[in-house]
Amino acid sequence: MYAKTLGKNKYKLSLEYSEHLVKSRRKIFAEYKKRSKTFGTTEKTKDDVRDIQVRYLQEYISIREIFNQYILQENDVISLDLLTFIPAGRSFFANLQNNIFSFLSVDIVIDYFLKEFGSDYEQVKQLYQNREIFNTLKYAAVDELINKIIVGNYVYEKGEDWIYSHKNNKRINLSNSSSGQQEALPMLLILAVLPFVIHNRFFVIEEPEAHLFPQSQKYVINLISLIFNLTDKRHKFLITTHSPYILTAFNNLIQAGNTLQALKNKSGNSNLIKKLMKILPENQMLDINDIGVYTIQNGRIESIINQENQLIDANVIDEISNELSEEFDQLLELELGE
Repeated sequence: MYAKTLGKNKYKLSLEYSEHLVKSRRKIFAEYKKRSKTFGTTEKTKDDVRDIQVRYLQEYISIREIFNQYILQENDVISLDLLTFIPAGRSFFANLQNNIFSFLSVDIVIDYFLKEFGSDYEQVKQLYQNREIFNTLKYAAVDELINKIIVGNYVYEKGEDWIYSHKNNKRINLSNSSSGQQEALPMLLILAVLPFVIHNRFFVIEEPEAHLFPQSQKYVINLISLIFNLTDKRHKFLITTHSPYILTAFNNLIQAGNTLQALKNKSGNSNLIKKLMKILPENQMLDINDIGVYTIQNGRIESIINQENQLIDANVIDEISNELSEEFDQLLELELGE
């Protein structure tokens, strides 16, 4: 890249591409043109919208494969972890669908990361209903956890998000749902689609516990662990949290993995392994060697993994519970005159 002077205070910015990049570009376009001839040859259905969504998904995956083949592999790059940032404040999108014209009519500045996430969110909403073209069995386990988290089934109809309640068989628009459902659903749809159609993604998830009951927080961690295992551990997940429930949920999955390994190392434990699988399925269990957990103390990053028991020290961010317990005991002692 260089600037060429055209006159007083006038410059022209020019870009020169390497021969390798020019050839790679030609290969990519030629390969895409060849593959695009096969797009849309999927058996037609009565729902034309579904055909369009399947075609889009085919194109999306094909572009990723071409990029890996002609850009990464030819330059001896084994993999490239692209980033998907899932920010807090996800309920913004639940209210946006009913107020889009209000945002367009005034000059409202939207956070850059929210806009980027919103773009991904809109794409996966279109694709979510047609994921069965990949692997129905995998999605059954994923959807089971998603349904537990949002306490219902998600449906995208006529450009709007709906949750069908398990309790009364009624549907509610996402904009009228609870804050926990509004925060969780955009994150859950991203996780239900992207990890299964792309390679080597780096997911950064900010406060997955936002506005959720402790039980739902547990299911979120079960879901992330399930996806991590179902995709052969090819993705990385970075999670920021203030919730001890999140860490405790991870600990249970790690301990399940520790228990399974210990039982497998000894003969005659088949019945115990079956009991273990009833508590937690193997595809949700975690290996401590795949995990790093850190806290910031006095400006320093410190690991909170206990090397002796191979678990996370969840009490580090739950010290307030001990403080509250001590305070309660002191109050109780005063009441009893002790």
